[in-house]
Amino acid sequence: DFQVKQMHHLRLVVREGFFNDTIELYLDGMLVTSAKAGFTAWRGSTSFDIDGRMFELRWVWNMLSGNPASIMVTYGERVFAQYGSDAALQD
Repeated sequence: DFQVKQMHHLRLVVREGFFNDTIELYLDGMLVTSAKAGFTAWRGSTSFDIDGRMFELRWVWNMLSGNPASIMVTYGERVFAQYGSDAALQD
């Protein structure tokens, strides 16, 4: 059974770049992780900690449009936040 210790506010920011964009994830206003995504990193993930638990920021970029196809915040197999399709869940 999963229970959070306290409620949190997540904010996802995608900053456009020339070859790669930068994904930034903020927790309660503080940057907890960032990653490059796009031309050289069209699929990937990075881990971060919330209340002693390791979560993952996962993404898949659409190479034709240069925009995110899927961005997800997961804990194990649970999805806590999602933008776009569920393609980021697939390995």
